[in-house]
Amino acid sequence: MVSEKQKLAARLEAKKKELESELARLKADSMDDMSQKSDDLESKLNETKAHLKEVTDNFTEDVAKRVNDWLK
Repeated sequence: MVSEKQKLAARLEAKKKELESELARLKADSMDDMSQKSDDLESKLNETKAHLKEVTDNFTEDVAKRVNDWLK
C-alpha cells in the first residue's frame, strides 16, 4: 500500500518534471519575451524542489497540508 507521503512525493515529482519540461521548451525557443516566463518557471521549479525535500525529509500533517494547498 502506498503511503500518503509517497503519494505526495510522487505528485511533487510529476509537477517538477512538468515544470522542467516547460522550462526546457522555453529555453529551446529562446524568445526574448519569454525571459520573464522562464524566470517564473525557474522560481516555481525551485519551490517544487524545496517542497519535495521537505516532504521526504520532514513529513508531517502540516507539511502535507501546505504542499497539498500549493499543488492546487
